[in-house]
Amino acid sequence: MKNKNTTPYDVHLTELLNLLEESKKQENPAYWLYVNKTRVPLFMLESLTRLLYKATNDQFAKGWYKFFKKLEDLIGEIDYFDVFIKQFQENKSVKNEQIFYLQRKLDKVVSKFNKKLLNNDFFTADLLEFKEDNETDFKDKALLISLHEQIKTEILLTESFFNKHPNGFTSFESEVHAMRRKLRWISIYGISLGGIVTLRKTNKKFGWEKEFIGQADKNSKYNKLPVKKGLNHYIPLQEKAFYALSHVIAKLGEIKDKGLAIEALARSLEKTSATKVSNPRLYAIRQLKLRQTEAHLLKEAYDLMYKFFVTYNIHIQLLSVN
Repeated sequence: MKNKNTTPYDVHLTELLNLLEESKKQENPAYWLYVNKTRVPLFMLESLTRLLYKATNDQFAKGWYKFFKKLEDLIGEIDYFDVFIKQFQENKSVKNEQIFYLQRKLDKVVSKFNKKLLNNDFFTADLLEFKEDNETDFKDKALLISLHEQIKTEILLTESFFNKHPNGFTSFESEVHAMRRKLRWISIYGISLGGIVTLRKTNKKFGWEKEFIGQADKNSKYNKLPVKKGLNHYIPLQEKAFYALSHVIAKLGEIKDKGLAIEALARSLEKTSATKVSNPRLYAIRQLKLRQTEAHLLKEAYDLMYKFFVTYNIHIQLLSVN
C-alpha cells in the first residue's frame, strides 16, 4: 500500500472535508461554502485529477475529475451571479428590476446546490472513499515525468488555441475566458502539486519584464511554490515567465469580467424591460460607464496574448530552464 503522506491530495482534501463539515451547521450551507472560498480546494483537487487523467488516461482520476468539476462549477455559478449583483447594486444606473432578475437566478443556483448537499450528505462519504481508494504515488519517477510532459503539452496546446484566432477574438466566453482557463491550469498545477513544480531563477534580462512582471506578481502567495524534498524528478518552470503568466491571467480576468458584466447586464435588461431595447449591450456599457466597447476589450485581450505568444514567446521561456 502506498504511503498516503506522499500525495498532494491530502492537504486539499482535508481542507474541503473540514469546510463541508462546518457548512452542515449553517442555515444556508451552499452560500456559506461559496463565501468561505471552498472553490479553492475544489480547484486544487480538480486540477490534480485533471492532470493525472490527461497525462496517463487514469480512469479513476477521470471519474473524480468530473466529480470535483461538477462541485466547482456549482460554486462558480454562485460566484458569477453574486459578484455581478454586488457590483450592480453600487451602480445607480442599474435598475432594481435588473438586480432582482439576477438575484432570482442566484437564489435558484444556491437552492440547487443546497439540495445536492443535503441529498448527498454533503459528499462526505464520497470524499472519504476517494481518500481510501486513491493509490496515486506522486513519488514515482515515471509518473512525474508523465505529468511534466503533459504540462508542456498543455502550454503548447494553449498557443495552438491562440493561433486558431488570427483575426482576433470575438467572444468573451468561448475565447477570452477559455484562454484564461487554459493558462490558469498551468498556474494552479504549480500550487496543487505541492512542491513538485519548482521555479528556476534566471539572471537573463528580458525586454518584456517591466510590462509583464509587477510587484504584485512577485509577492503573490500563489507564486511562492514550496519544494518537496526527496523526489527523483521535479517539474521546473522559469520563475520570471511564471510571474508573467500570473500577470496575464490577472489581466485577462479583468477584461473577461468587464465583458461578462456587459453580457449579464444586457441579458437582465432584455428580460425585464417593458419595452424592447434596440441595443441592450450598448445600453449596458453606458450603465457600467465603461470607456471601452466590447470590441476594444476583445482587442485588448488579443493584443495581450499576441505579445505573450508571438512577440515575446513567454510561453517558451516558461519551459526554458537549464
